[in-house]
Amino acid sequence: MNSFAGFAWGWAEWAMTAGWQFTIVVAIVAILCLGLRYASPRLRHSLWVLALLKLLLPTSLWLPWSLVNWPIMSTIAAVPSFEVLERQMRPSASMLPILGGSQQAGIDRGQSNEVAPTQSGSGRWVMGLMSVWAIVALAYWGVSAWSYRRLLRDVARMPSIDEGPLRIEFERLVQLLELTCVADLHVTDQVSSPFLLGAWSPRIVIPKAMIDELSSDELSVVLAHELMHWRRRDTWIGFLQVLVQGLFWWHPLVWWAAAQLQHERESACDDAVVRSGTVLPQQYGEVMLRVLTVARGRSSMPGIQVGVFERGSHLQQRLEDVMSFHPNKRRFGWASRGLLLLFSILVLPMAPRAAEPEAALSAQPTADAEQNQEAKQTPWPQLIETEPKTGTTGVDAGLSEIRVTFDRDMGKGMSWTGGPPLFPPVDKSRKAQWIDDRTCVLPVKLKRGEYYRLGINSTSHQNFKSTDGVAAPSSVIAFSTAGSNAATERRAKVPTIVELEPANGATDVDSATIALRVTFDTPMGEGMSWTGGGEDFPQSRGGERAHWSKDGRTCILPVQLNPDHEYHLGLNSVHHINFQSKWGVPIEPVVYSFKTRQE
Repeated sequence: MNSFAGFAWGWAEWAMTAGWQFTIVVAIVAILCLGLRYASPRLRHSLWVLALLKLLLPTSLWLPWSLVNWPIMSTIAAVPSFEVLERQMRPSASMLPILGGSQQAGIDRGQSNEVAPTQSGSGRWVMGLMSVWAIVALAYWGVSAWSYRRLLRDVARMPSIDEGPLRIEFERLVQLLELTCVADLHVTDQVSSPFLLGAWSPRIVIPKAMIDELSSDELSVVLAHELMHWRRRDTWIGFLQVLVQGLFWWHPLVWWAAAQLQHERESACDDAVVRSGTVLPQQYGEVMLRVLTVARGRSSMPGIQVGVFERGSHLQQRLEDVMSFHPNKRRFGWASRGLLLLFSILVLPMAPRAAEPEAALSAQPTADAEQNQEAKQTPWPQLIETEPKTGTTGVDAGLSEIRVTFDRDMGKGMSWTGGPPLFPPVDKSRKAQWIDDRTCVLPVKLKRGEYYRLGINSTSHQNFKSTDGVAAPSSVIAFSTAGSNAATERRAKVPTIVELEPANGATDVDSATIALRVTFDTPMGEGMSWTGGGEDFPQSRGGERAHWSKDGRTCILPVQLNPDHEYHLGLNSVHHINFQSKWGVPIEPVVYSFKTRQE
């Protein structure tokens, strides 16, 4: 069950992150399309297609020049993910100051014993939300697939037009539009509007009423419109709509963007037909009105079909575009292609600079500047910057060196710790070196799609020392390179506490409580660092040892508590970082305190 809970937390973070990223993209596309009202409708259509494609891209997609990293977008980019909000809801994680200074270690060792897993209330809430999302998404896709299959079956039973004047005109248009696959042409009295169906084997359905009421020239325009949809592969875009609308049925802007896409799809098809020279603009506009009249103004085109009229298309605007058509205007040329490329580069990579959310969680407010300055004065050197930062995903595999910077002048020794297969391959043509008194670089040769982990100092290797001989505390740099799949990217993730029992800051804890429990959002390694000491550290329960649950997410510390007593301890600290994920990424140090009630 806890494995499912972890998956649910990952889903929630993905859904919230993708949601706010898509909101920004839609706003930008809407503004662009408003400014490009008199540009090529194919350009506007392509922008809306890219907007929907954004929802299928990794939410961690990041480029240093993406729009979200510009100063004007910094506030929006700082919107926390679902995981960050969950941590901030509880005083048990990141709301209290980080444990620092010199202190006694309470428990700092590895364990392998196993007990039954626990499950947090908030985890059940998130799993419930994900279950509802999955049920609605599957139901939407199921109904769409059933409707599509039924429609395919019904169309296959419809009479086909294999000969006669209409078929001859149809094949003439196929040759004129240079189509290699000839669509099946069907006629029926079961629909009111013509449409195109199919992704690999196209089928065009014409209502019998239109064959009876429209002239041969008017029917030729209708066929040209449907064939142009096939030439543009618009049915594929219809399948994209159904996929995205199922995934994000809960996001209102997804449905609005899909409606805008449908309108621009029809406008782009209108423009393509008129631009092909098969019909004059005035004649095309008249046929649009005739088709709408014969169809009684009705259309039932879902996303998997395309027709002359679709829900979401604006007839007046389409008519204005057609009647004002000029062959030398509104072309989809190099300028339009360049704008799409620029949009893809600047807007689609919407992730904030990787690993900054973890940094934001660890940063704690101080009472004033003097207190903040005092907190910085430690006897040991502190890392103030690493490149890449721990938790970073999408690191450029062309990165040639890993860099660490300390807060004071350092000696010339170094201890880059770790080993294969996670230690980054070293570029042996260059040497690790200090480029100034505080910054050291390690030359590397990274590969795409890989997870890497290395350490700064360790228990037995402490050559990163200040000029006065004090060793820097052990720390970890973990990241994944661009091209990594979701599973590889999760390895670099900094573990998050999803529940503490008793809750952090609780003031009415039962002294009969026999164990403290901490649950993380990812499987953890076997080590642990419950830090603290003295009377404020909970007494151990005779003969019982701290241990991990079977799923590796919950650590249980057996304790014996006294009534009316305040306890203070820590999870990890500056010098003890054995609470690490299965892939060796330590949690940020956390202060944990609670008080038992009087008996």
